[in-house]
Amino acid sequence: MTSSLINCTKCGRAFMDDGNPLCRRCRTDADDDYKIVKEYVYDNPGATILEVHEATGVAEKQILIYLREGRLEIVDEHNFVL
Repeated sequence: MTSSLINCTKCGRAFMDDGNPLCRRCRTDADDDYKIVKEYVYDNPGATILEVHEATGVAEKQILIYLREGRLEIVDEHNFVL
């Protein structure tokens, strides 16, 4: 099995392909952002994506990624829960 170098899809840094499109640093950052979002949503269950973004500084695009990954769920059009 040979490993190859790929570029991180977020920062462009080269790293050994481990099946994840993000380098370790960006993965750590994304995990830290997720924890911030998770805590905010827990404390503010009726928050919209825009409100979460404004309160946490986490990009709306990243919050949508958490939704696609199943880490957050939409309850109705305005609310989501973990």
